[in-house]
Amino acid sequence: MKTLIVYGTKSGASKECAEILGEKLSNSTIIDIDQEKPALNEFTHIIVGAGVRNDKMYKPIRDFLKKINRIYYLKP
Repeated sequence: MKTLIVYGTKSGASKECAEILGEKLSNSTIIDIDQEKPALNEFTHIIVGAGVRNDKMYKPIRDFLKKINRIYYLKP
């Protein structure tokens, strides 16, 4: 079982949370969505963290989630 912790942040709060989770979860990988695009097929679980401002999630994470939805859930 391998867990991906992917986050996006402007202020650094999501990074702090991701690092705390990473310390608690064995066999986990932490990725900043602004620095790297994860290979999802390497993971059995995914945890996503992002800031929300004015009812909108951090755009790079929002785009990442839309991509996952298209790839994994909208296949014919």
